[in-house]
Amino acid sequence: MFRTYDQQNHQPDRQHVLLTQQLLGVLGEEEYFARQEAEQARKLAANRHATLMTQEREQARANHFMKCPKCGMQLDEIAFGDIAVDKCFSCEGLWLDRGELDLIRRKGDGFMPRLLSVFGG
Repeated sequence: MFRTYDQQNHQPDRQHVLLTQQLLGVLGEEEYFARQEAEQARKLAANRHATLMTQEREQARANHFMKCPKCGMQLDEIAFGDIAVDKCFSCEGLWLDRGELDLIRRKGDGFMPRLLSVFGG
């Protein structure tokens, strides 16, 4: 009986433990480490997301490289002077890369009709 009474008196209730921890600063320490772990988990998730986005972008680039945006067939790159025209022989589309239209504009008025006479339908 003495033993049971002792155990009942020495078992602190939850509120007493929390109050003691607050007084000793333990809760603040636990909260600090919990915040640190949460921030670390957020950074890890952001890094995983960025890696996934990079992988998806690379996969999309590999799947669509030199494919016609109109019909999806293979594009053939044909050089005409210093301009490389991407031509789809399936739908007869002509595709220019970045900066190539500016090169055509700089070459003058007679260049575009010659280009179209070679690659046009």
